[in-house]
Amino acid sequence: MSSAERELAEARQARAEARAAVDTRVEDLRSSLTGESLGQRVKHDALARVQDTADEAIAVARESRWVILATGAALVAWWGRRPLLAWGRRLAERLPEGEPLRAWQRCQDWIARKAKW
Repeated sequence: MSSAERELAEARQARAEARAAVDTRVEDLRSSLTGESLGQRVKHDALARVQDTADEAIAVARESRWVILATGAALVAWWGRRPLLAWGRRLAERLPEGEPLRAWQRCQDWIARKAKW
């Protein structure tokens, strides 16, 4: 066998291997396309990504529960700040002049009694 015939045989062998690889990939692509329509594949992929994101969010929430609760409490206080401030002003207007000091003194006395035990 001459060198030209040997090169031709090697080229045919390489072509046959490349053709087999392409045929395999085309067959894989055709089999994946026959299973679901494009819309179903997009829907399936989107749902899988949403599920992964939700799982990760739940894991983060479990790890930092107190941070989430504090943030929620701060948001509730922020959204309810006007009614809370109005309620505090009405309460302050109804209290007699010396009442807050007496209430504070009662609180201090109670703490002093409990601390002695």
